[in-house]
Amino acid sequence: MNFDNKKFELKADLGYPNPLESFENKRQENWGLMLAKAISSEWFYNYGSMGRCKFYNQQNEIKQRRIYARGLQSMTKFYDSLGTNGDLSKLNLSKKPITIIPKLVDIVVNGICNRGYVIKATAIDPISQKNKIDYRKSIERDRLGKDFAIKLKESFGTDVTTLPIDEIPETEQEQQLHLELEYKPSIEMSVELAIDAILNENNFYNILDRQLKKDLVEIGIACFKHRFSPDRGIILEYVDPENAGCSETNDPYYRDCFYHFEHKQVLISDLKVEFPWINDEPEILEQMLHSGEKWFEYHSINQNQRIKGTTSIMYFSYKTTREKFKKIKEKSTGEKVVSEADPFFKEDKVKKNDFKRVSKVEEIIFEGVHVLGTDIMLKWEVSENMARPKSNTQKVIDQFAWIVPNKEKNYIDSLVARMMTIDDLIQITELKAQQMIQRMMPDGYFIDEDALAEVDLGDGNVLKPQGLLDMFFQTGSIIGRTLGTSGEYNYAKVPVTELKTAGNLTKLQALRAERDSYRNDQREVIGLNKASDASTPEKDTLVSLQKLAALNTNIATRHILDASIELTRRMAEAIVYRTADIVQYFPELKQDLELKIGATSVADIDSLKELHLRDMAINLTLELDEEEKAKLEADMSMAIEKGYLSLADKYKVLGVKNLKQALAYMTILMDKHSKKLQKQEEEKFKYQSEANAQAAQVAEQARQQTAQMIGQIDMQKQQMVNEGLIQKETVKGEQDRETLLLKIEGDTEIARINGGVAMEKLNELEKKKDDREKLRATQNSKMIKQREVNGEPIDFKEQEDFELEDMTND
Repeated sequence: MNFDNKKFELKADLGYPNPLESFENKRQENWGLMLAKAISSEWFYNYGSMGRCKFYNQQNEIKQRRIYARGLQSMTKFYDSLGTNGDLSKLNLSKKPITIIPKLVDIVVNGICNRGYVIKATAIDPISQKNKIDYRKSIERDRLGKDFAIKLKESFGTDVTTLPIDEIPETEQEQQLHLELEYKPSIEMSVELAIDAILNENNFYNILDRQLKKDLVEIGIACFKHRFSPDRGIILEYVDPENAGCSETNDPYYRDCFYHFEHKQVLISDLKVEFPWINDEPEILEQMLHSGEKWFEYHSINQNQRIKGTTSIMYFSYKTTREKFKKIKEKSTGEKVVSEADPFFKEDKVKKNDFKRVSKVEEIIFEGVHVLGTDIMLKWEVSENMARPKSNTQKVIDQFAWIVPNKEKNYIDSLVARMMTIDDLIQITELKAQQMIQRMMPDGYFIDEDALAEVDLGDGNVLKPQGLLDMFFQTGSIIGRTLGTSGEYNYAKVPVTELKTAGNLTKLQALRAERDSYRNDQREVIGLNKASDASTPEKDTLVSLQKLAALNTNIATRHILDASIELTRRMAEAIVYRTADIVQYFPELKQDLELKIGATSVADIDSLKELHLRDMAINLTLELDEEEKAKLEADMSMAIEKGYLSLADKYKVLGVKNLKQALAYMTILMDKHSKKLQKQEEEKFKYQSEANAQAAQVAEQARQQTAQMIGQIDMQKQQMVNEGLIQKETVKGEQDRETLLLKIEGDTEIARINGGVAMEKLNELEKKKDDREKLRATQNSKMIKQREVNGEPIDFKEQEDFELEDMTND
């Protein structure tokens, strides 16, 4: 190659090469150079009266928004309006802005970053769809034949259903929800694990995700690039919109762009490593060094931004189509052999029916590296590793993924852009307030020296002027007079007059009120409010109103959240396509991927090996935010309190991350719980009825048994009474007989005793009679003897007692 070291040019209005040219022409380096020059002409040519080129205009706008987002904007532009006749020497104002934009940006970005989501991979290939349909049919058969299955299990103890009987859906809605929440083939879980592994490897969650969301808030546009390296695998790179561009489009997702580029200031030493072949081309190295210096001069780059030994490089991709040819030969056995065919192969030049040529048109991506301002093309080739969906291999996925959630006629809106104008007004207000504060003076006094003459106190003492001043400064009071020392009227009768500056204070308060008004306007233009911007809420504000305000903020920034979700989805989609290529074509990287997800089961890894046969649809499901989760928990707590839901069901619902699915699941669980309670009530009623009937039956039986027992007892009692009466009569008869015998015996004994007693009595009487007779005879004998002897009178009484005593002793 021959290069002019002095040559450096950017030409205007260079047309793009013909996109309808053949693929063979497009793959030529000259065609790629024409494309690179056309892109650089569109973006880097200086349009004269229109200002700087399109690229640097875009870059300056993005830089300006980022400066405001960080609160680093210059205050110099406001000084001209505050100076006097252009003289700024007496201004001593703040050099740094006082702004709340950084806080508002952090609030929105942190709020979006805190919103969790789940990446779901859904297999949409024919095999997976067939498996899903078969599973759905089996679940439907289980649902329709549930009663029959229950009877079979009760009769034979065997399950004939796919799911356990307790887990079989009862309604079609529950069946659909079961398929969404419970049905997860191994291949889908493997893909989700692979996506998560690649995202973690590229620091997506820690760095890339937050940077993309911050760009959406600050500048209104975000971009990333995905590529494949045989030694590093899948690479996800952040693309700074300051240094990137693409073809014109009205699509907010930039899906119809045919070229994308990224501008970089690269060290020539790094280019020697990236493209080793230029080490053998000293002319190219010299021209790159010369072009780098000319680039700075051409675009008037500040000296502090110029780096020696660098050059301006444009890395770009171009999407086009190519026609691939195949020839098919059919053997006599019917076997068909497919092989590559020459694009210029003609069927009429070979034997009839020997070969057949077929072709298909597919999208491809060219990758190019161009040294801006020169004719040097460091690279121009078809991309070696293009991501393609397996359902449509003719389509190619762009390496660059852009998204602009709010774009109108090439103007890209952002939250920071809406606040910038109002923030300028705030800074002017702040500078005015500072200027007013600097000019404010403390309150003072005007002292009339003519009024401070000698004052006669009336007691002969005279107060001198110095004494009057001392009195004033010590006590705040002063003595004046209306007449002078000569007796004429004194017009300067008030010696001290207070000077007040209250007017400046009123103006300062008005400026502060205006500043607060502007800050409220800043919140309004982006949809933020005090209830959700970390400000202290009013103490009298109801909690529900604060939550409503926070909800409104979420709605106002929903387009940013949706844009970030779409970027993540496209990133995951690209990972899936490239992972399929790794598994199919790169054994070493496939082994490394298996090691990264080795914590899963072997079945998952085996499913992943078949990924080249699969096709996936990627969706992101937003998790419940704090507001939705709190509302859901409150509703479920109320349902539990009223008996519509069980505590176990509550935690089942909380395990569902999507609000819509959670509500549907809660509705189903409430219906099932209601049916369960109703069934329990029915069973309880049935059991109670059966218990009552059984109790009545038992009571009746008991009554009958009681009556029978009472009858038997009565009979036995009567029998016993009869037997008792008989026995009583028998005993009575025996007793009467014994009594009669005893009476007879007693009477006999009594008669015998009486007879004996009478006999003894009679004998005693007879004996006593005999004794008396004897005694009378004795006494008569003694009386006869006394008379005979004429003895003394005899006391028969004493003698009788004495005799009786002797008889007793005997």
